[in-house]
Amino acid sequence: MHNRYEVDLPTRNNVASGEAGKYQSRTVGDTECQISGGGERVMYTQDDFQDWISLIDIKMDLFTGVFARENKLTLNCSIESLDELENWILSKFKDSYELIENHKLLDLLGIYIGETFRKHLGGKWYMDLEDKKNAYYHMPVLTSPNYKGLIYLAPLTFATACISRNKGNYISTILKNCMEDMNIPINE
Repeated sequence: MHNRYEVDLPTRNNVASGEAGKYQSRTVGDTECQISGGGERVMYTQDDFQDWISLIDIKMDLFTGVFARENKLTLNCSIESLDELENWILSKFKDSYELIENHKLLDLLGIYIGETFRKHLGGKWYMDLEDKKNAYYHMPVLTSPNYKGLIYLAPLTFATACISRNKGNYISTILKNCMEDMNIPINE
């Protein structure tokens, strides 16, 4: 089933004990989150967001290693890898709701897309936890004073929107447009 893709995710608890594996619950900050169906839903606090940030490297290693090998993908944070990943998404999910249901996978996709954008554009992860009117309230986004015309880039939305666009290069086109706006050479 497409939205039931199983992947071993590190958590603060099992990383500290040297274990990484499938799990049924996870502690995020002081909140225990039960996993049901395709994933988990968490309302972040600033501490939770910092915990999420601290696990990015571990999740990237997992995603670019185990996940990439299992799915025969080359995930090296290149522009081309975004097209390869997007085509994988298109082959596995018929609509964005199916991907949204799989919170664990969507988190990994957002991290990979975001880290690829950071490699090429710079920026830092940010989460607005105060302005409820912000379209990206409680969502990890990238931000930088160097971004042109944008305050935030939202990698999670790129992962879901690529399904309805059905282009195969939607995400990389966003990155290339940002690079062009910032006068960053595109070396493919």
